[in-house]
Amino acid sequence: MRLSCFRQTQRPLEASAAVNAATPGPVDLVIIKFPGNAGRAELSPIHPANVWPKKHIVVWSINPPGYGESHGRASLDHVPAVARAVCKEVERQYPSTPILIYGNSIGALTAMRSVALTQQRQRPPRVGLLLRNPPDLRPLILDHRRQWFHGPVPKWLTRGLDPLLDSVALAAACQCPFLLVQAERDRMVPPSNQDRIFHAYPGPKAKFVVPLADHHHAPNPVDQEEYERYTFAIEQSFLQLWEPM
Repeated sequence: MRLSCFRQTQRPLEASAAVNAATPGPVDLVIIKFPGNAGRAELSPIHPANVWPKKHIVVWSINPPGYGESHGRASLDHVPAVARAVCKEVERQYPSTPILIYGNSIGALTAMRSVALTQQRQRPPRVGLLLRNPPDLRPLILDHRRQWFHGPVPKWLTRGLDPLLDSVALAAACQCPFLLVQAERDRMVPPSNQDRIFHAYPGPKAKFVVPLADHHHAPNPVDQEEYERYTFAIEQSFLQLWEPM
């Protein structure tokens, strides 16, 4: 499988300020980002690396098959294979570096699958999970059947979903620190649907609700007070990543 990956690096502030600074040392954190259906890796910002400006962080934004320059056709069937390929390569390049996995909307499925794999492969696991408006697909399809589909199509679609794409089951298999960023007025993936994932999650977890936001609206630095609350929630949720091994 050939996937396109947009890679960004955040250098520590003190290192970038030095005129003749050497390389800033080992990478403190790898962030893997899986965008939603309307997202593209090449357009992805470096966030949430900016939450830790003094850390040396590498951000990998992944285009799934059928997006950008990634080979293949767009399909949810690729979720397990994409998760395996990305986790294997990150582990090869950064065998002992903490990892934060970020999934936006439908990208949450690959993110949760990646967390489950990382927990198995990294010993001890040092991984965190950040999801923004994640869908629980089966009930979401059935709830929107009148708007999106007619007749027996919704039940046929849900019967055809791979068990590996069961969002609640994926959440239940994760144990790492988890932050859910939820749009208060999400019309595409209603908060009640997202909460199914949150309630099923057995590990340490927190939720940040973005007031008045719809599915595609994220906290904005223009609203400084709200953005500071948002970045503080991220920072507090993943303090464990910096603990010594």
